[in-house]
Amino acid sequence: MQDFSTHIVRLLFIAIVLGFVALVTYGLTALAVQFLFALILAFLLTPAVNGLEGFGIPRILAVFFILSMTGLAIYWTIRLSTPFLMAEFRVMMEQSDIYVARLKEALDLIRTRVQETFPGFEGAAKLEIGYVLNLLKEPVASTLEKLPSYLPVLFTSSIITPIILVIFLLQGPELFRSILSMVPNRYFEMTLQLAYRIRRQISSYLLGMMLQWLIIFVILLTGYGIIGLPYAPIAALIGASLNALPYIGPLAGLLPALFLAAASSDLLVPTLLAFAAAQLVDNVFNQPVLLARSVDIHPLIAILAFITFSDLLGIMGMVIAIPLAAMIMVTIQIMYRSLKAFKII
Repeated sequence: MQDFSTHIVRLLFIAIVLGFVALVTYGLTALAVQFLFALILAFLLTPAVNGLEGFGIPRILAVFFILSMTGLAIYWTIRLSTPFLMAEFRVMMEQSDIYVARLKEALDLIRTRVQETFPGFEGAAKLEIGYVLNLLKEPVASTLEKLPSYLPVLFTSSIITPIILVIFLLQGPELFRSILSMVPNRYFEMTLQLAYRIRRQISSYLLGMMLQWLIIFVILLTGYGIIGLPYAPIAALIGASLNALPYIGPLAGLLPALFLAAASSDLLVPTLLAFAAAQLVDNVFNQPVLLARSVDIHPLIAILAFITFSDLLGIMGMVIAIPLAAMIMVTIQIMYRSLKAFKII
């Protein structure tokens, strides 16, 4: 018969384990965005690190080299592009009156044609410059008001995300082996298969997203360049990058191009046509071929996941909703088959 101290030690051990799990869970919840962003970067950079390590280079040096090259690439991109962007921004601000006047002319023309085509449509009266500028002013003003509250988060993320990324790159294989060593033998195959499928899902989705971005960027750049849209590369870059956000992303990416088109005569319709061509390719080829094959989830589940993660994590939640939903679905499928085979369920 066990003495009282045995029960105390057992309860103490369980309490310590539960406390540790609660601590880790709370930390992951508080740093969910930084953790997931570092995880995505780790998936992108790990193949390069593994490749250098395969040539006999110590992993710590391989990680240092890859991160250094990545940092230098980002630094020089910002350094070379900032003077050009600032100069162009100053020119745009100096010509803001011209932009507003031409935007007013374009809106007046659209309003007149809508009223002629749909005489009973009362909403056409709102297509005037004051209404549109107020629509743009409100979200900008709200963002500027909230900007001071975002600075501590941005500062914390700029420190924590690189640390988590370095840990993933340096100790990723060791962490994975440590987790596998704690798995009972009867569940080892299931865990190994689950890890393989999840890594393949994430890698496939990231590759699909990169190809989608490249295709949209090339189409927008070509279309905007053909019609002569001012600052076509910037408008194409913004449109392709925001297109990754489901539902609201394409519209948000179109707005800068429409603003630039309003400063030039007869460019609104060609801009809309170029954007429509990019969206047609995206909806006919990118979504069903590139992304749908990378993650195998039902559209209804994708919508529910998007709503849930966007409420929990904001913009980052919109981006990671689909791969996270795919990971959860893969986990459920593999665990169900394995536990069914072991007659546990």
